[in-house]
Amino acid sequence: MGWAQTERNLLALVCDLNAPEPEAETAAVKLGKLLRKRGATIAELLDGRHNSAAAPSIITSADYGLFRMEWGPCYKGEMLADIAIKDFNYLQRQVAWLKSIPEKERSPKLVRTLEAIQKYLATRKP
Repeated sequence: MGWAQTERNLLALVCDLNAPEPEAETAAVKLGKLLRKRGATIAELLDGRHNSAAAPSIITSADYGLFRMEWGPCYKGEMLADIAIKDFNYLQRQVAWLKSIPEKERSPKLVRTLEAIQKYLATRKP
């Protein structure tokens, strides 16, 4: 059995050295769950018994929808893609709030979150 498109994207994100660490870790967990669910074998994954035309593709940017909110009473621990389904405007409000904080006063966590939300929203429509 070949690689599914979702599996290829997740693997590419895991291997992307430029991907933010939280997104790469989330992608690794999701990939593991998908492979276990379909009963993938080590032979299929490493010995080339999968369709070589369907080998993992390289994606040019991280899927910021996999970024997990690191704070907040409503959506802490949830992925941006899931939050957007429930409350797209929440993400827009978070961007406005984060931008209102002077750059020098933003913690690394807030900077990471702002960057992830902005990049995610740039690829999505409500």
